[in-house]
Amino acid sequence: MTLDPADPRSLLVRHDLFGAPVRLGAVVDIREDVQDSSVDEAFLGHRGVVTGLFYDDPRAQLPDLPLVVVRVAELGEELFFASELQPVRASAEALGAERQLQ
Repeated sequence: MTLDPADPRSLLVRHDLFGAPVRLGAVVDIREDVQDSSVDEAFLGHRGVVTGLFYDDPRAQLPDLPLVVVRVAELGEELFFASELQPVRASAEALGAERQLQ
């Protein structure tokens, strides 16, 4: 998937948005069984941090259907559907992973 904030129809949000399926800063595991061919397979099975919400059609998607921007250490950022992500429970381990990724 391509993040194109220059597209005048798109909207990149870098703050929490009421009604969105995830919160910014949330630690998530990227599912290994993602079938989307536009996703870089290097990200699958990794843990990352939600850094943004991307709406390529804001009128149809706001607020609950964004593409979720996830940053994975040493790989960068990639876009995912919320269904392709598994939230990590808040634990000492998850919080440590989140700090490392920031």
